[in-house]
Amino acid sequence: MSLQWHYQSRPDVGILALAGKLGVKDAPILHGAIGWTLYHGTGPLILDLSALTAWTSLGQAAVIESALRLAKAQRRLEIAALPTGYPDLVTDTEHAAIPVHTDVLSALTANHATIEPAGELREWRSAGWPDSDPRTRQPGSARRP
Repeated sequence: MSLQWHYQSRPDVGILALAGKLGVKDAPILHGAIGWTLYHGTGPLILDLSALTAWTSLGQAAVIESALRLAKAQRRLEIAALPTGYPDLVTDTEHAAIPVHTDVLSALTANHATIEPAGELREWRSAGWPDSDPRTRQPGSARRP
């Protein structure tokens, strides 16, 4: 499966979930999704990687580049759930400090964000987003027909 994304813009944080594989060929998709979050959101961005099936060192580099891009816009990138079987994140701590949480709920808690947002919740997704997969559904998100 090629890289797919789902973005929730909440009043306090944004959540960008990725599904599929993140490698060098998929980096432009990630960069496009990050651009989308910059335009449509504010506050910290939680990057949920729990539905990634694989990621390469170049895919990890794309995540670091995304953190730097967000930092230039005065936003912070945080990771929720490293992909299964990939327990480490290759980071260049001189340039990007990326907090890593065990899951989305932990990331929301760390940011003092509510699980069920009281304000407006807006969502966007790529055409191939696997919304029938319960692992990729975000807390508080409703299934769309």
